[in-house]
Amino acid sequence: MTPSAVEVEAEDSRSKKVQVKYKSDLNWIRGIGWTPPGSYKVEMARRAAELAYAREELPPGTWDEYALDTEQAAGERSQQGSINADAAEILQVKRRKMKLMKK
Repeated sequence: MTPSAVEVEAEDSRSKKVQVKYKSDLNWIRGIGWTPPGSYKVEMARRAAELAYAREELPPGTWDEYALDTEQAAGERSQQGSINADAAEILQVKRRKMKLMKK
């Protein structure tokens, strides 16, 4: 084998390893249901939470306090890096849906 052929083979094997690692990471992320902040799904969940609170006719300012607490908590969680900042809102919307289904 010529030295250039060895280099090409080594480069191919490295790229294959990188692809396998990328695919395994991607599948892991899909499995935990991670969505990037600001994505369509996150914005829809946030909007659904806002509408759910609006329907309950909470006293003025309650949502602002909740949003402020959520933003502060999200800031703390974003430093951790492993927790989805919007997970609490998404879970809250799901719980409300379950309550409506039971009625």
